[in-house]
This record gives sequence, structure tokens and C-alpha cells, in this order.
Amino acid sequence: MSPRNVKAGQHPLNDCGNESLSSFELQLLWDGVEDFTGLWQAEALARKYGSDLQGVTPRNRARRSLERLAEDGLIVVYVCRGVPTDETCDRVGLEELPKVFDMGISWIAPEEGGIGIWYDTNDDGFDAYRKATDWQ
Repeated sequence: MSPRNVKAGQHPLNDCGNESLSSFELQLLWDGVEDFTGLWQAEALARKYGSDLQGVTPRNRARRSLERLAEDGLIVVYVCRGVPTDETCDRVGLEELPKVFDMGISWIAPEEGGIGIWYDTNDDGFDAYRKATDWQ
């Protein structure tokens, strides 16, 4: 990791000047507002955004950000069977997240009807997005 000054309470992956959410995290939140978003999609987004942190892979960047957003109560992670709906998904508890994120299969798009790991932005996450982007 390249040395840089990080203010107290500022996330080290922050890259947009906002003390609470990086532009990458804001995009993750927005993607989760639009629809259920798969972990593999978050990893692809991290690859697109890149990283100035040496040795941080796109998957690790996505994981760190998703863990932080979940711990902050801004997103919810689910295990879904088939197309994600309220009826086909089970919530993953915070204590289970590391185990789920450690499984390589969690980061691969499921085959049709298969099990996949998805996240969704909740109301608090949408409020945080709106506040961070000055969306009235």
C-alpha cells in the first residue's frame, strides 16, 4: 500500500474526497439500488475503477468495500437460488460474511437456476448515497 495521509475515520480506499464513502463505494451503492447485484459484478466494477493501492486485487477491493458497507448497515448480502427475489433469497448475517466472501464460487456468476451471492442497497444505504451525492 502506498503511504498517504488518511484522516481519522476516513476509509483508506476513499478516492473522491468524501470522508465517508469513495466513488467506488458510491457506485456499489447505486448498483444495489437499481437491482440485486452479484459479487462478480462488484469485482468487475473494481477492475474498471482500478486501484492505486499496490497489491490489492479487484476482488479484494470489492470485498473490503462490500464488507464495510454491510458493517455500516448500508447493504444486505444474500444467498439466492435462481433469479434473486424476496422469495428466493436468504440474508447472510454479518458474522457469516467472511466465510461467504472467502469462497471463490461466491464471486462467479451462477448458472441459470443456480445459487449466487448478491447484495442489495437498503434504505439507509440509499439515504447515504443521496447525502454523499447531494441528491435532494
